[in-house]
Amino acid sequence: MANTLKSVCAASAVDFAKPALAGTETSYRAFNRLYADAIVLSQVKGWEGALAVCPLGLAGMFVSPEYRTFRCKPDLASPAYLGELIRTPWFWSLLQAATRGVGARRERTRPEQFLNIELPMPELHEQLKIVEILSRQNELKQRHTKIREANQALIPATLERIFSSKGYQHGR
Repeated sequence: MANTLKSVCAASAVDFAKPALAGTETSYRAFNRLYADAIVLSQVKGWEGALAVCPLGLAGMFVSPEYRTFRCKPDLASPAYLGELIRTPWFWSLLQAATRGVGARRERTRPEQFLNIELPMPELHEQLKIVEILSRQNELKQRHTKIREANQALIPATLERIFSSKGYQHGR
């Protein structure tokens, strides 16, 4: 079932006052405060993949107004599921199509453009199953990478042992 992000997320880019700074240090009057599981979108570079789900360790930090935050509607969307979707080149292409502006410096993804993107949104329990499966898949990929790296390290040692052993003579 495809839904727009608007139907499962709410914009929550609430501005918070920032600590006093010298006027030369920033032109922003307010910042956005991060919170765990927020979907954070760079309006400037989101279409290049500059978006993520905020981890707990960054909660409470502040970002410029160029970074918009969105809260999942708890009964409709899992931040972990959306996190899996938004880090894919497939999603970035959807975001790029929704982004407006001319030239890399003027392109912006506005919150309403982001929220109008249609995504496959299964029932919440199915989203959680998908996240579990993808998590296991990611673990297996990491193990596979470690094994492949270990095998690559063994090849030179094996060849050295074969070619330096007694009795080996070139051409015989």
